[in-house]
Amino acid sequence: MSDSIFSHIILCECLSFTQSKTRPTNVKEKSKFLSSLALVLNGNATCTAVYVHQVHKIVFIARNEQIKETDQRYFDQFFRQIRIYANLCFDNGKEAVTLEAKDQLKSLMFGYNSKKIINRFVGRNVMIIDELRKMVQWNTNEKLRFIEELRSNQRSYRDRPLPTEKIYLIKKNYTEEDYVEFLFETLDKFLVARDQLIDNQMISTDHHLTLATGLALILYQSRLFQYILDNSVGDIGIYYFEKISAHIRSINLLLKCLLYRKDHVGEIYKNISWKLIPSIEEIRSLAVTPKQAFEKIFTNLCNSSAENISNVLGNITSDIFYNQHLERMKKLDNGHIHVVHLHAEILLIDYLLTNNINETNNSKEVEIGMSTMPCLLCFYYINALNKKYDRCFCQSDSTNGKIYSKWSYRHNEDPSILNVINEKLIDKIQHSIQKLCLESDRTCPKKSGDSDIMFTSIEGDEFDEEQYRRISP
Repeated sequence: MSDSIFSHIILCECLSFTQSKTRPTNVKEKSKFLSSLALVLNGNATCTAVYVHQVHKIVFIARNEQIKETDQRYFDQFFRQIRIYANLCFDNGKEAVTLEAKDQLKSLMFGYNSKKIINRFVGRNVMIIDELRKMVQWNTNEKLRFIEELRSNQRSYRDRPLPTEKIYLIKKNYTEEDYVEFLFETLDKFLVARDQLIDNQMISTDHHLTLATGLALILYQSRLFQYILDNSVGDIGIYYFEKISAHIRSINLLLKCLLYRKDHVGEIYKNISWKLIPSIEEIRSLAVTPKQAFEKIFTNLCNSSAENISNVLGNITSDIFYNQHLERMKKLDNGHIHVVHLHAEILLIDYLLTNNINETNNSKEVEIGMSTMPCLLCFYYINALNKKYDRCFCQSDSTNGKIYSKWSYRHNEDPSILNVINEKLIDKIQHSIQKLCLESDRTCPKKSGDSDIMFTSIEGDEFDEEQYRRISP
């Protein structure tokens, strides 16, 4: 069955199959740290995965694509600066120098990741920004219900305050009215900073990026602001602020861990180095063409479906369906070859397995960090590898729900693992065919957006009060 896996992957992508995201649950501190590291090393790449060999003090870096000279220079500079900062964290008498080293790390990070960060600010849904512009014009009466909401939940923000609440409602002893006014002033400043960042994106500076992301961070770490967005533009507003603040939260978490966990994390990163795992791209021949795979699935579906589905399928031939929904596959059908590559997380896992690299404490849990959620195929694949090797590679409980046609698997993989993935693909294809036939007027577009993540909650894992002081009065 595995000889048809690539054709099934192509079919899934062409049928615009996307499953709902599965967010990670119970993420450990080490995974948060490593995912933060992967994100700040990602730049404008598709995905970056990292693993830290604690004994040899090496960060193994894997990517979907080959790195360029600019990537290598950044890695050299970034890890050089990490070593400097980690060493300074052991000297309590060098606070000013430590602050300077921190600023240099942030400057490096912003410079390298600026394109990705600005793309986040531009966003794909202008409605969010339009709604926020309307919000800053709200009068006192329109804000009153949110003030009352906050006042009625004092116990919540007193017992478990988010960073913004901790600073302003508790430490600075703001009234609820003052706090809400502060949030709307911050929102106004954010919109101005965002506009300036977008207008000057070709010559954007660290100052532009620091200001815009810092203001976004303040808003994102506010329970009240979440409530406002939930009742206006919905979850997509929260996701917008989650994305645009991800890089600043990542670097803050790295710096925090290096400073406050120096006996463990700091000792490793005082002498840290990096090593690249070369990307793997190759040409695979299609033993079974996508059309041949589709016709087999379509025929089996017609013969095995429930009566109501069979009646619908009986009114459409495989050729009609193919021409209507799978027209763009014809080039692949004629070429019989397909360019594929190993996704970063699979490339990294393959390297660890091939070289028999284990956790130093002989744990079955193998902590790797990723700049994005795994795609649906990597999700299936990692779970299958976990069972085969009796390991627990991190990220296996989360997925962005997407399928990419250029996905590939490890060399000489166990056919039983590929068959598991293939069976799941066939189920997805059958499901998509049924949906498209039952809802013929539905185009079923792919979900847009990316899945860059940063495994920190809004509850303060990346708390940095000094940053708040720099941005706001």
